[in-house]
Amino acid sequence: MSSDRTMNENIGIDDLDMRILELLEEDCTLSYREIAERLRRSMWSVRDRIDAMRRRGIIRGCRGVIDYGLIGQRCTMALSFNVPPDRVEEAERLLLGRGDVKDLLIKSGDRHFFAVIVGRECGELRRRILNEMAKVIGMYDVELDVVIERLKPRCPNDWQKLWQFARTLRKNLSET
Repeated sequence: MSSDRTMNENIGIDDLDMRILELLEEDCTLSYREIAERLRRSMWSVRDRIDAMRRRGIIRGCRGVIDYGLIGQRCTMALSFNVPPDRVEEAERLLLGRGDVKDLLIKSGDRHFFAVIVGRECGELRRRILNEMAKVIGMYDVELDVVIERLKPRCPNDWQKLWQFARTLRKNLSET
């Protein structure tokens, strides 16, 4: 028995629950009926399992995947940094309250915070991060990078875009 399966059994999640979760991660707009059809199960069974996972806090919500470039937010930046220990809660509050911060993680490693931030243009976004946010919460060990391409798609349509991008890239590389 694999360690994943053992761990899943210990928290009361079986293979069907995992398959439901995988489908919802791929497209959280699927209806109970659509999930049931894909898994060849009854709609009521799927509904009951999703409701149970919501009650247990396993499913905490559903997020839209937005193409920020199409709404004028052409720059996405990855920000890694540290803050003094006495400013951690202040940093969390500030960053979680900002509409331009799309993801915020606390992680291990040299830099304990990681944020994904979007803006209209990269120079303006960089200035805003370094002049406003960094100074307010005392960021240090700051690393700021422009995100070129998101390779982990979250929508079925993204697979087609990713495949087209990969084919174009391969063609361009073979021509050089």
